[in-house]
Amino acid sequence: MIQLFFDLLAICIVARILLSLTGHNFGRIYQFVFTLSEMILGPLRKILPKTSVDWSPFAALIILEMLGKLINPLVFFIVNGQYGRILPLFYGVFLSMLSSIAVILIIIFIVKIVNDVVKGDNYTLTRVLDAMTEPMIVRVKTKLSFRHRRFAVWIILALLIATEVFLKYEMNRMDL
Repeated sequence: MIQLFFDLLAICIVARILLSLTGHNFGRIYQFVFTLSEMILGPLRKILPKTSVDWSPFAALIILEMLGKLINPLVFFIVNGQYGRILPLFYGVFLSMLSSIAVILIIIFIVKIVNDVVKGDNYTLTRVLDAMTEPMIVRVKTKLSFRHRRFAVWIILALLIATEVFLKYEMNRMDL
């Protein structure tokens, strides 16, 4: 039941993202989704560093996923006195969080690559993608020789995919 609650909150945040992309106000549905999601996103915006991109929906989705995976087993282990299983649970949830971050970044970089290849006409999308990816790209470019700098986006994507594969392997090894 607790997992369902967190899943519904995550759906509300995704709905807010999709509704905001359309730019239309859909009346009561929009107002309900906005009000409910703002109770989660508002405090996160105050904590997260100010950037040109609002990272609060991504952070909220990751936190909700973590809480959904953590609370039920944690309560079960405490009630049944299985304290030895708590530390592996936290490790598994931590790996899951890292995996979620990697997947979000993989999606962002794939969309950026596609947008760059098709010479995206959507200025807003291009601007947002550049704001999201440029800090990582600049750091990687400084580590590469001049002739390899044009491959920075592809190198980042490959490293993110390798990270995701490793995290999945580690979670499977732990039977998570």
